[in-house]
Amino acid sequence: MNKITRKPMFLVIIFTLIAILIHHIPVPLLFGTHIYFTDIIFFAAIRLIGLPYALLVTIITSVAALFTGGSIVTLVTSIIKVAIIGLLWIKRKKDFVTWSFVYILLVFLSYPIGQYLAGDLPTTLFHFEMVKEIVTLLFCALVADIISDYLPVIKGFRTIFRSTSSFYFGKIISHIILFATIFPLLLIVFIVAKSLENDMYQTLQYQANSFKNRVAEEASSLELSEIMEFRLESDLQKANLYAIFSEFIGDRNQQVILFNNYGEAWLTINQDQIQWSHKDDIQNGIGKTIMENGFIYIPQSGESLNGWHQSSFISSTSMLSSEAFLIVPLEESIVKIIKQLYHYLIFLLAVILVALLFTIIINRILTKSIFHITSLATNLPIRMKNNEALNFKATRIREFDELANNIKQVATELRHMFSVIERKNKQLTEKTDQLMESENKLFRLAHYDSLTLLGNRNKFYEELPHIIRRTDLQEQEFCLFFIDLDRFKEVNDTYGHQTGDVLLKRFGRRLLEFKASYPEFTPYRLAGDEFVGVLRFVSREEVTIIRKELEHICEQPIQLNNKLVIHLTASIGVSFYPDDGATIDDLLHEADQKMYERKVLRDESNDG
Repeated sequence: MNKITRKPMFLVIIFTLIAILIHHIPVPLLFGTHIYFTDIIFFAAIRLIGLPYALLVTIITSVAALFTGGSIVTLVTSIIKVAIIGLLWIKRKKDFVTWSFVYILLVFLSYPIGQYLAGDLPTTLFHFEMVKEIVTLLFCALVADIISDYLPVIKGFRTIFRSTSSFYFGKIISHIILFATIFPLLLIVFIVAKSLENDMYQTLQYQANSFKNRVAEEASSLELSEIMEFRLESDLQKANLYAIFSEFIGDRNQQVILFNNYGEAWLTINQDQIQWSHKDDIQNGIGKTIMENGFIYIPQSGESLNGWHQSSFISSTSMLSSEAFLIVPLEESIVKIIKQLYHYLIFLLAVILVALLFTIIINRILTKSIFHITSLATNLPIRMKNNEALNFKATRIREFDELANNIKQVATELRHMFSVIERKNKQLTEKTDQLMESENKLFRLAHYDSLTLLGNRNKFYEELPHIIRRTDLQEQEFCLFFIDLDRFKEVNDTYGHQTGDVLLKRFGRRLLEFKASYPEFTPYRLAGDEFVGVLRFVSREEVTIIRKELEHICEQPIQLNNKLVIHLTASIGVSFYPDDGATIDDLLHEADQKMYERKVLRDESNDG
């Protein structure tokens, strides 16, 4: 797999992981409804890594969601949504907010299909879910536009997302206006939703406490004979309690059930509600505790909006040997709250539409005005040099008009100053070039060996203290190679100094090639045939390997011309900082001694 293929696949993995993470931390709204912001990642992927990869991210994330309660319908709609909006963006560019509105129009055209897929969900709840998804889609599209525009220009992401396109100032203003409009209102919707939900819980708490107090009051008022009849579940007590709790319920759509010690219902007030003959029947659903003596009973359809629509509030309290339950169906309360929140979302959607139209107008005015200012300033020096006139047109923004007038004044002054500045700049440039050329020559003469192009003794003594300080700070080690060419004097004496210079030049080139293979190795020529190299290393074993490789390089034949090939060897001594010395001279001396010892051993081996 080449780099071109590997990089997008890496980004697909990153985008997928982020999308799955965001999917698993949705923002709860109320009554089992959540807002998912995974579309932000899907849309951003369209622009940052391409539509095919964005579809791949969408498919993987949606399939993963199936294992955590997601639906096939959500998977299909997510893919269709990303495909439609992505294709529109590829064909027409613009932004995701615009194409999200187009997608919303298509959704309205498929309204009957949506109602069919919603099943038995009431119309009010279906409309609420639909508007909620529309608002979420527009917010996700806006955030995706912001991420796609500004993420590639942030340092650190420029190499990952190579975006060469720029954006207009009007677009920045549009993003600020839209985000500053939508985000606070979206927060208000969340706050209102929680407030409405808490108000309902407080009302239920009040009813639960009233029920508990009424039960306690009735139990305490019973005489001994009545208590016996109560425990025997006599018809007289049933009739008496039925009248009492019927009065407590009144015309409210509520239910009271009394269960005996065996969990059997022996008294039910308001038979029109759910029929529970045994207390264990309450376990056939989802219980959501909201207070100490009460919980929300949600049918087995699950903790969804439809499940909450069918839910009931259940509060229990002891009454002598029985347990009394107050059951309050929540259908009317939830529909009422959903309608209120639905109106808030409709208002938010209307504000988004107005803000979008407003930003389009502002963007057009700003872009046109800025283009006019830009046209005045474009190639201003060249136009002044050619005595071209500046055509000024008044804009609708005072600051821009003042800026245009200032540009014209500056242009007039530039026209008079241009010739003088140009002449002086030319003179200054020539002198600067001469000075820099001389400075570079002096620097190279002072710091580099003209024959081998390696750093010389001055450069070595200048750089090594910095290496020592850096090594001390990083608590690392470095070593010094002292390299001496064996029998170099014989080459000079036999073939002449000119041949010796060629040999040194070729050897210096080999050291530079060796440095290319080992960037941590830096060679220098001290004098004659004496060379040193500085190596920052990780382990002593690494130094041994590099020294052997360096010896092998040195022993390779050097062809000086078509006929002459020189076979040389080199003696290399190695000293370690700080074990063999804390100063440059100590390290050089130790490396020189070890080099000499290796040379003696080599000579003795050759003589043997």
